[in-house]
Amino acid sequence: MARHSMAKLIPVISFLLGSLLGSGVIWQVQQARMANRSHELAITLGIAELREKITDLSFKIIQLSDEYIMTRDAHDRNPTNASYAKAGELKYKLDLLKDDYWILEQKLANMENRTPRELQIDFTPLRPPILMSIEPLPLEHGKSKK
Repeated sequence: MARHSMAKLIPVISFLLGSLLGSGVIWQVQQARMANRSHELAITLGIAELREKITDLSFKIIQLSDEYIMTRDAHDRNPTNASYAKAGELKYKLDLLKDDYWILEQKLANMENRTPRELQIDFTPLRPPILMSIEPLPLEHGKSKK
């Protein structure tokens, strides 16, 4: 009797397995899972790459900041046009790096579903060196101008 009931169940089981495997439902579910995992992996790799770029950019900002501070201190001791120009160039480069940082931080924040963190670094611009004027020496008494 058990053999007879088992014989009746074999076609039903075969039909169910054939329906699931034949129509590709299992394969579609597996492909959806693989696609989801691939997407998560791509996001994780993208986050890691952006963090590496932000770290590199931060080191560049720190190096330029140190150079700016040394230039500023030298300018405070002995104001020259050269130190003023160099400080202006360094500030310009720092502003560009800060803009690059902000763009990368916005992308990273978007990928991590958070608000972007602002980079709080500002430098006061240097005062230009005092312009010195050259005045002619007074003529000696009794000599005429030629």
